Amino acid sequence: QALLRAEAVAAERATAFLNAARALAEPIAEGLELLGPAPAPMERHTAGALPPHFADRLGWREMAEFVALHCAALDPAERPTAAVLVRNYGEAGALEYFARELDLPEVLCPHNNYFLWAEPGDNVAVLLAYGYRREALEQYYGSVEGVGRFTHPYVMPYENEEQIYVCWEPNLPVGEIWGMVKVF
Repeated sequence: QALLRAEAVAAERATAFLNAARALAEPIAEGLELLGPAPAPMERHTAGALPPHFADRLGWREMAEFVALHCAALDPAERPTAAVLVRNYGEAGALEYFARELDLPEVLCPHNNYFLWAEPGDNVAVLLAYGYRREALEQYYGSVEGVGRFTHPYVMPYENEEQIYVCWEPNLPVGEIWGMVKVF
């Protein structure tokens, strides 16, 4: 069997491409069962100004600089006990990539293997949480303050208009909180 799949901004474009590919493959696919066409969107979120495969390449430096700006605004006494929490491996990877250049603290991410790679120590007293809802953070922290909102015209919509919060006074040791927030 052979399965033909394609992604396009409009489903009809993917279907047209797949029908043309199937027509080309049929003469040489003797003995194979061709399945499809089967348009397969790789991104299940709403697309923005750009298709996902382009939008996912943009805005990472700007997001890292935005987070670094708010890290730098912390009281100098808080910096050694600060960490940044993000929702997904793309955000975490971008922050890790620019961490040295932008002087970012430890990056934490509960998404997939990032959850296993960077378990927070119990010395984390201040958390800068990017992309989370205030209500979710207030379950674990006594004090949560919104300090900024990241915007970029070309990133994926779910990565845009994201709030950053500074969280103090964890209700539990941070290591215990970590065990409750994994996403995989």
